[in-house]
Amino acid sequence: MGTRVLYLVRHGQYVTEEQRRNCGQLTALGRRQARRTGKRLASAQIETVYHSDMPRAVETAELMAASLGKLPTHRMRTLRELLPPFPTRAGKPPRPRKELAEIRAVTASLTKKFFTAPGGKRCRVDLIVAHGNLIRYLVRLAMQDSAVDWWKMGSSNCGVTRIDIQSSGPVFLIQYNDIGHLPASMQSMM
Repeated sequence: MGTRVLYLVRHGQYVTEEQRRNCGQLTALGRRQARRTGKRLASAQIETVYHSDMPRAVETAELMAASLGKLPTHRMRTLRELLPPFPTRAGKPPRPRKELAEIRAVTASLTKKFFTAPGGKRCRVDLIVAHGNLIRYLVRLAMQDSAVDWWKMGSSNCGVTRIDIQSSGPVFLIQYNDIGHLPASMQSMM
């Protein structure tokens, strides 16, 4: 039975003050988080790295790559941060149908690309470096849970999520938002 192992990592801490010239880039802490996360995943036998094209994800993937070796790397616009739909009971204003349709199209293409197992008995291991909202939403979709409740899940910088997809059908959430590789002084959510 074929298995696809997906590691999803949220980018490291980044500069959020819009007035700063380096807004969107990793902070010194974010760079340390990314390096440590790369070391944490060094033995995972990752074959390919996919990452968002936003600066904080690009930089995180590049810093992690130092520990992962020479791997094919793919920058993907579809891995950008997005704001998935909220349940109506969350008290958020409804979003335009066109915007929701675009989000569903993006996540459907990502689900088709990443949440399928290889044929035969092969095991494929991929790393996705992306953003908290997207990772939370994809986890809910993979688990066939209420995807509109994605916002209830926490997401730490450089938290590691692992999902195993088997060709026989089952999807296993092995770990979510694991930050055990980061000492308390390096843990953050922004």
